[in-house]
Amino acid sequence: MRNLRLIIGASLLISIGLLFSPVLLGLFETPPEEAAPAVGKPPGYYDYYIEDLVMIGIDNSGLPYRLTAKRMERYGAEDRSELFEPFFSQEQSDPPRTIRADRGRLSHRETLLDLQDNVILIRHPSDGGRETTTSQRMQIKLK
Repeated sequence: MRNLRLIIGASLLISIGLLFSPVLLGLFETPPEEAAPAVGKPPGYYDYYIEDLVMIGIDNSGLPYRLTAKRMERYGAEDRSELFEPFFSQEQSDPPRTIRADRGRLSHRETLLDLQDNVILIRHPSDGGRETTTSQRMQIKLK
């Protein structure tokens, strides 16, 4: 009886060894893993969006500004945000100014606000007047 147990145990070990030997010998190779995809979305797809954006900051000359937009789409892979109907204002600049446009792009790395299409700059000089400038494009360095 004991010999029978030894024979059954040995045959089980041999069977298990035969099952795993092709893998151990490399006969059945697992396919190489493909490179892991980059973190984030591919270019052209936004990571998130914000409706009715309000952003407050301080520009490179130390003056506070306020940037609002109807919608902002953040493209993390490209380190930029697209703005829809942006409105930029600086009440403490001399003279105070407001700028609106149909669309804009905020480059986060360069901290550059690029306003595009129907850009309207309004300055409010201290004499109570109003100066209006229109353009198709205007850039503002924020930092």
